[in-house]
Amino acid sequence: MMILRQILSRSSIAVALAFMCNYAAAAQYYEAGAWRVTGYRVGFDGSRFTLSPPPQACGGGSNYGEHIVIPADAPNRQEIIASLMTAYFSGEKVSGLWFSNTGPCDERTTISVTMIRMGAK
Repeated sequence: MMILRQILSRSSIAVALAFMCNYAAAAQYYEAGAWRVTGYRVGFDGSRFTLSPPPQACGGGSNYGEHIVIPADAPNRQEIIASLMTAYFSGEKVSGLWFSNTGPCDERTTISVTMIRMGAK
């Protein structure tokens, strides 16, 4: 029984580490800034947000006004969306974005955000 516990314990750690490594690898790019969240749109494929000023990674474009998306399948999407909605209503600024793709943002491309850093108001 003790051996089975050790195997399960090690397997759980290995699975958790593999998940964390895959998740961290999804954030290939980082951009620092001081963005206000000025709008949002919720869709079947994720929640999209408008930032002011637009992130440089968008190349000056937008996806029908939005610049970033939190994909519907992102494991931490609820926390990111809650933080961005809080920033939208409170005026708090986003100071860092980690994302898995770059622009230019257009009707087909929005920056897919995997992590954020919140800044001062």
